[in-house]
Amino acid sequence: MKENKLIIFGPWVGEFSYEFCWWVPQIREIKNKLYPNYYSLAVSFEGRKGFYKDFVDGFIPLPDSLTKTLKFPSCAAEFVNGQHLIPPIFYDLVTQIKKGYENEFDEIIIHSPIQEEFSLEKIYNNNPKGERIHYTPDINIENKIKNLINDYFPNDKDIVTIMARNRNRFQNLDQQTLNSEKWGEVIKSIIDNINVNVILLGIESKHSKGGSYFLKNLNIPLEYQKNILTIPLNGEDSAEKQFSILKNTKCSFYGGSGAGHLPFFMNTPVFIHQTKENGFRLKFDWQKKLTNNHKNVKIFDKYPKYQFQDTPTQELINEFIEFYKKI
Repeated sequence: MKENKLIIFGPWVGEFSYEFCWWVPQIREIKNKLYPNYYSLAVSFEGRKGFYKDFVDGFIPLPDSLTKTLKFPSCAAEFVNGQHLIPPIFYDLVTQIKKGYENEFDEIIIHSPIQEEFSLEKIYNNNPKGERIHYTPDINIENKIKNLINDYFPNDKDIVTIMARNRNRFQNLDQQTLNSEKWGEVIKSIIDNINVNVILLGIESKHSKGGSYFLKNLNIPLEYQKNILTIPLNGEDSAEKQFSILKNTKCSFYGGSGAGHLPFFMNTPVFIHQTKENGFRLKFDWQKKLTNNHKNVKIFDKYPKYQFQDTPTQELINEFIEFYKKI
């Protein structure tokens, strides 16, 4: 039986992958082991409710008026003057949320991210603290995605999900982002060579926040566009949409992004193009536990950062096709 007590987790203002790889597992373990009979709330970006749904009672999205002030998410916070900090206005928000519940509960605890828990020592760990699970999409959202796919593609070809990473740092492509022309060639060649349909994950990129190229950004001939469906990942169900897409497509192809961890949590086949320096970050024991020892995972990390953007297009395509034919 639940006690008349509440724990509030947040605010989360950091990077997308740090949230579901480390923050959510940490607080899931805390909730289940230390506060099993407490009511609970999570405070994070709109659309992320799906990451918390198995252990919290409610989810409060950060308001647009605050999130639009964030320019450089890094690790578990915002990168400000060489430091990782959660801006005070977000702590103020959680305090206001707490006050709104003071008349309903006998005790209210706020548990916020602690930067020390996201140090390189903690992140580069084979078995970091926390409870990690495989996600299952909400049945209603999944049905909507399945209907969208079936209505768009008039055939039963395999579908490849592609996250064509696009991230700018101070108006320049960062070292782990391929240009739009190269992504266009990769997608066109995949359709030509293995006769598949493609779903593009549509993630808007703002300021220094990571995102993806949309079809309109890619120089792909018109005749190919009937084989490409862009699904925008926005709104209150964006995480659930991603779960549903990954579950209902043959495999996925992620550019050098932390978002490439998400298929691990679905245990679905994934090809990840990553830099040589960062490839090791995808090969820890905890990740292999989620993926049957990376049974259907291919990490192509041949080239260092200074050569990543010049990865030969045909080599990248060949590596993906080799992976695809084995799954």
